Amino acid sequence: MRDLMKGEMEELQSHLSKFEKIDSWLKDNHNNMTEEKVNEIRTKLDESMQESRQLKMSLMDTQTNVALMRTELAQLRNQYDQKCRELSHEMGRVAEQHTEHQHLTQQLSLLQEANKKLHDTNDTLRTVLELTPMQSRNASPEPFHDSSGSGPKR
Repeated sequence: MRDLMKGEMEELQSHLSKFEKIDSWLKDNHNNMTEEKVNEIRTKLDESMQESRQLKMSLMDTQTNVALMRTELAQLRNQYDQKCRELSHEMGRVAEQHTEHQHLTQQLSLLQEANKKLHDTNDTLRTVLELTPMQSRNASPEPFHDSSGSGPKR
């Protein structure tokens, strides 16, 4: 019986040794697996942090560009407003010149018409003068009396 117990004891010792090895192996694998996962997570975390830094830098660049564009837009608006004021002023000046041109054209037309009438009157007087006999031209003209009766006009 002792031999039997001794055999069983050795067998149990052998099984215990195998279980300890398996347990150790499982713990190592579990620790390795956990360590691998931790390393994998750390790697992903590092990558995410790097990506986050890059995105923050990109965001700052974009914000800077937007600020510059807003400044340029404000400058362009100011230039546009200035050009609108200049255009409005110029249009007013052109309208004044156009009105003045129309007025001068109308005056010129009236003067040309008056000049034509004066020429026509002059031609009529010349014709009458040419038709009048020479004798009556040499005679002294009678003094002209105006309607007020104040005397002759010369």
